[in-house]
Order: sequence, then structure tokens, then C-alpha cells
Amino acid sequence: FYFFWQTESLLDLYDYSLKQKTLNSPLLFTGFDLKSVPAYTGSEWLSSIFLKINPTYSELIFRKDTAIINVCEKVRERFMNKNRNSDYKVNKVISPEELKEYTLFYTSLSDSLKSHKQILLTGHSLTEFRYEIIQHSVLDRIRNVYFFSISDFDKANNYRDSIMSKNILWLTNDLYKDKKIILWAADAHISKKSVGNDNHTNISSIEMLPAEL
Repeated sequence: FYFFWQTESLLDLYDYSLKQKTLNSPLLFTGFDLKSVPAYTGSEWLSSIFLKINPTYSELIFRKDTAIINVCEKVRERFMNKNRNSDYKVNKVISPEELKEYTLFYTSLSDSLKSHKQILLTGHSLTEFRYEIIQHSVLDRIRNVYFFSISDFDKANNYRDSIMSKNILWLTNDLYKDKKIILWAADAHISKKSVGNDNHTNISSIEMLPAEL
């Protein structure tokens, strides 16, 4: 966990989660942030489900997906380690050509998931619920690549929050419609009113949501 998650208030969430599990109504944890971490479980799973359908495509999925994870992680490290008292602009390593390449790849992967949906639901014991999460996550990969192609700090962060806002809308209106939802995130992302920080004008994902929500 990042240091700002190491708080007493987070213990309340753990306690609540454990209590709900004992009451036979466990919480379902679902992310809504744009994240890039060096973890390849998703790459392996996406690759495995296409192994019997198309081994060559399966290999391509793993190669492409892990490659973009590595690229985004390098950019994230440079972005986070930038001296915050200096110019926030950083030289991104994702070129317009790479952005186009990965956008086309993930769009194609999304189309393949759609065309093979019934096979995946029957042959891989995949539920409709899990399929929807996977499909949405693949499209979020495109947004993640675009996020790491933006060099300006404020523009990048505002784009990130705009996608988080869209993901929250998807969770509330589609995936968990009419369900109780708890949003737990850093204050800067879920505050009802953003406060300027170091002359930067970031708008939180909550502020971008419809007022009635």
C-alpha cells in the first residue's frame, strides 16, 4: 500500500468487511481508478482464455499486454518521482504511434471478447458479471495508455479523474445497479469540493458526477 493508506481509518474498512463476511453478505471489491502496476495476472488470464481458440493470438495478447504494463510503469515512476517544487511537465515515453498501436490492439481484443462471449461463458465457467468486468477493464487499458501519454501534470490528473468518474457511473448505473456502494479512495479523488494544491487546478471525480448521484 502507498503510505497514505496506512491509517487507522482503513482498519475500520477491514473490520466492516470482515463483519459483513460473517453475516453472509460479503463486500465485493471493484476498482475504479486508472492504474498501472507491474502485475501480470491479468495478462496471463487474458492470454489463457484464447489459448484453445487461437494459440498465436494468445501469445500476442500476453506479449502486448505485459509490454504496455512495463511501459506505463516506467512512466509512472518518472511521473511520481518528479520534483514537485519544479515544473510538473515530464517527457512521456508513450509516443503517438505507440498510442495508436495499443489503442487498435485493445479495441481488437475487446471485439474478440464480444465475438467469443458465448464460448467464454460456457467453456471457461465465466459468469456474465465477470465478463462485463473483464470487458470494461480491457477498454480501461486504452484509457490508461492515453493517460500516460499526457505530459502536463494537471491535464493528466484531470483526465484520470474524469475516467474515474465514468467508471463510478458504470458501477452505479450498470454493474451494481440498486446496490449499496462505498467509495474509498484518496481525498483528492473523491472530495466533494477540490482545494487548490500548489497552484494546480485538479477537479475530483466526485465533482464531475451528476449532482443527483
